[in-house]
Amino acid sequence: MKIRVIIEYDEETDSFAAYCPELPGCASAGDTEEEAIENIKEAILLYLEPFPHGFVLVSQRGSHQKWRNDKTGEQVIVPYHKGKRLPIGTLKAIIEGSGISPDEFS
Repeated sequence: MKIRVIIEYDEETDSFAAYCPELPGCASAGDTEEEAIENIKEAILLYLEPFPHGFVLVSQRGSHQKWRNDKTGEQVIVPYHKGKRLPIGTLKAIIEGSGISPDEFS
C-alpha cells in the first residue's frame, strides 16, 4: 500500500511537518526532514493499527471510511466529519453492520 506524505518546512518553529492527506489526523513533525519522515512512518503504522475487534481501515473516499474485519468478512462504512457527532441512527447502523453487539462496542 502506498500512502502519500506531504513534508513542509515551518519557518516559525524551524522544523518540518509531515502529514498524510488521505489519513485524517495522521501527522507528525521533526527537527530535520529525516526525523519528520521517520516520525510520520511511525504515525502511519499507529494510524493503521487494527481497531478492537479486528477492524482495519481499508479505504477512504471523501468523508467516508471503509473498515473491514478480514477474519469475519464484516465491512462497514463510517462517515468521518471532524468535530461532529454521529447521529444515533447512523451509529446504530454502524454497530449492526459491524457484527459487534452494543455491549461489546464500548
